[in-house]
Amino acid sequence: MRPRDKKKEQAVVDAAIQLINQYGIEGLSMSKLAKLAGVSPATLYIYYANKDDLLNQLFVKVRREFAQAIFAGFDPQMDFTQGFQLLWENHYRFAREHSDAFWFLEQSANSVAVREMDPKQESRWLAPMDMFLHFGHEAGVFKDLNLMMFRAFAFAPILQLVKAELRTGTALTDHDLAAARQLSWGVIAA
Repeated sequence: MRPRDKKKEQAVVDAAIQLINQYGIEGLSMSKLAKLAGVSPATLYIYYANKDDLLNQLFVKVRREFAQAIFAGFDPQMDFTQGFQLLWENHYRFAREHSDAFWFLEQSANSVAVREMDPKQESRWLAPMDMFLHFGHEAGVFKDLNLMMFRAFAFAPILQLVKAELRTGTALTDHDLAAARQLSWGVIAA
């Protein structure tokens, strides 16, 4: 078996995200992928058993990168307003700076072709947010919400705004972002 080439592997990842964002998950074929990535179709099978394996590994990889990005500089025991602001800004920054990965996650999250990742793995990645919510609830700062509801009401609004920005090419002002963040805070704060 040939050894894995990290440059080729990254070229495949980048090409897969590009094709999925352009044609949808159903429009991705291994032959199109190989051509765009500049590798032979046989090379794809060094990394992935088939298209489903590719999609699932890609989803886990990008989802892990997203989780790492949103927790950059974050500590679950930091001041609640500062912690919330940092998490909120990190969500926004990831979606804006990695728009291809963001669009891929959006498509994948709504596709039957991509199975959900292991819930334990997702839980480990989101543990800092869960601890932050727990500490905030105990301190009387946050409403009594489960992690799913907390994330939906705290961070889904900014991701929806980013989608609108990316679709229209209209950037939110700092004032708009501060107002949106304050609205989200108002929903989760006790």
